[in-house]
Amino acid sequence: MGLANKGWVRGEPQDGGWIGWMIKPLGRWSLIMEIDEGFAVGMSPSRT
Repeated sequence: MGLANKGWVRGEPQDGGWIGWMIKPLGRWSLIMEIDEGFAVGMSPSRT
């Protein structure tokens, strides 16, 4: 998806090291995207 290169920040790893959301800071606001199946902590940023 390449979101890490566009200012998105990964959420905190949960049980088993999976991340289920990403956050996009927008000044005083933040946009939160929930990722249904999540992704592993060690995945390359180019894949997120």
